[in-house]
Amino acid sequence: EVQGVGGWVGGDTRGARGNWSLQMSAGAFEGNGNPLVARAQGLVQITKPLAGDRALFLQTFAGAAGGRDLPPQWLIFAGGPWSAPGYDFHAFASRAMLSQRLEFRQPIPAPSIPLKRWGKSPPHVTLAPFVQVLATASGIPDRPTTAALRPSAGLGVLLFYDLVRADVARGLRDGQWRFAIDIDRGFWGIL
Repeated sequence: EVQGVGGWVGGDTRGARGNWSLQMSAGAFEGNGNPLVARAQGLVQITKPLAGDRALFLQTFAGAAGGRDLPPQWLIFAGGPWSAPGYDFHAFASRAMLSQRLEFRQPIPAPSIPLKRWGKSPPHVTLAPFVQVLATASGIPDRPTTAALRPSAGLGVLLFYDLVRADVARGLRDGQWRFAIDIDRGFWGIL
């Protein structure tokens, strides 16, 4: 398995900043035919500051898996608040997929919450309306997923220095209303 992460910051206050991660793995298993399998998946997030503390946020997730007689655990999974909001967690498992999110972030006034000796939270929250689409390839007989586009729309609220996020979203193609609370991805590695 090979993994990599990185990021960049624009040269001025209005420059785009972003981060990326990439994971690739290959292996062999006991099965019929060719036992070799491989999988690669990557994530890119870009934030482009706009006037008045507004920002445009783009997130792209892509993955592909290959090999004959691919076992279900080697598929690319999507579903849930980051890859397909408004759909069940890991509802989709396929050989390849692409998820694209477009989000507009706008701070609005909100009460500041005292945090005792650590000060207080900022006197605003960030509203983040978004649209997202997930494109999936077909799955395997053990995990059937049809090749399709699955759009979503929703609204996020970022709190406490944008470290905590609450979302409500709807999958627009056979999806449902879903609510999620999350911590900023920068903390995922230590949780």
